[in-house]
Amino acid sequence: MRQLVREAAGPHLMEEVESHHIRKWLDAGRIVLIFDGFDEIAPGDREAVTKWLNDLETAAGASSVIPVP
Repeated sequence: MRQLVREAAGPHLMEEVESHHIRKWLDAGRIVLIFDGFDEIAPGDREAVTKWLNDLETAAGASSVIPVP
């Protein structure tokens, strides 16, 4: 999660984003993670990806995790 958020922050802010910032934003529902291309995942891999997304959603607290087909 940390790496996803840090990369989204871009090269100028990446180093300033600490884990405690991300947790605060997640718990406040201030982060939305949108994953596009779910339909492009091989059928044999979809169960593992679904589990990964569900685990990520649990870790995201009040924030949303949205898979887009």
